[in-house]
Amino acid sequence: NADETFFLGPRFEVPVRDLKFDPRNYQYLAIASESGFCVINVKSEESSATRLLAVECEKEHDAGGIRGVTYFQDGTTETTVLASLAMDGRLCLWDVTNADLGYE
Repeated sequence: NADETFFLGPRFEVPVRDLKFDPRNYQYLAIASESGFCVINVKSEESSATRLLAVECEKEHDAGGIRGVTYFQDGTTETTVLASLAMDGRLCLWDVTNADLGYE
């Protein structure tokens, strides 16, 4: 499609283990790697370089990396949660309905 724009996203220095799109609008992509995880805005070239939740991930998970990520939507409260599972077995749940993270 001639109207679509494609651009390169952020580069990772370590292997990526898992990718999941936010099911609400497919604008945000959660990326799990051997060094942690982050969320990027795939519809904006400028925003794709901003790694949302990367700092928080470093605080909550050890340096062993992230095994996987997944989204969950609660149909009753309309809350969207992003779950990250680290290599050490620690599971973190992130409320990504918060506008401070760039979610609309």
